[in-house]
Amino acid sequence: MSPAPTDGRPNERPRSRPAASQRAVALDAALSIAGVFACEVAAGLTVVITRRPAPGIALTAAALVLGLGWLRRHRRRADAIAANEVALGERLLAAGSLTAAWNAGCAAAWTAARRPVANAGLAVMARVALEEKRLDVAREILGRIRPRRSVDPCLEAVLERAAGRHDRAREALERARGRPTFGGAAARLLVELHAEANDLDRAVGVAVAHLDLLEPHDVENMIASLRAWGEPQHAARLGVALSLNGQPA
Repeated sequence: MSPAPTDGRPNERPRSRPAASQRAVALDAALSIAGVFACEVAAGLTVVITRRPAPGIALTAAALVLGLGWLRRHRRRADAIAANEVALGERLLAAGSLTAAWNAGCAAAWTAARRPVANAGLAVMARVALEEKRLDVAREILGRIRPRRSVDPCLEAVLERAAGRHDRAREALERARGRPTFGGAAARLLVELHAEANDLDRAVGVAVAHLDLLEPHDVENMIASLRAWGEPQHAARLGVALSLNGQPA
């Protein structure tokens, strides 16, 4: 499953695919095609020579089994290669090697057979583009992720925030609440964005609703900040919720 071609875009880096893995996949494909072709030829000759369809049908079925077996192997191998590229890209991104991380993410998106693995590769590319402040590129890459509900809401919100669209950043995270992609990082960012907008009531509401996603020390720091800001009621509300959740306020 490959992303849309990017030829002619100077800000796109060249794609890369592991050469050794390509050779292994090509060899497997060649052997499987040869086996399918041999079975089909044998089936045809058997029907012509013996004038009995049963052996030909059996050989045709064998060709079908070979073809389907290769397809399953190819998809598993492609996804394994792509998953390794995603993991590599994430490590390279954390180490600050942006060009290499981009190439790894692009290789994953190009190689993957299943959409979730391809999406993970696209996410690595989008994170690199965000690090480099190439917001239009990041937005275009996120637009390739399908289905749309699979987009990491944090990535979408960080993109909108970097573009100065804080309201859209909050909306992106609010829409994602309740989805599997809405995790602790998304909850923390949404609390932060509401606090930046001076909407402490909503910030506390998000924190209370998603205490299970937030680290206790983050909630305790928020309580301390609310008290320092002269917001004892909000601090008390969050403290009660934290205590009911089994954590000391």
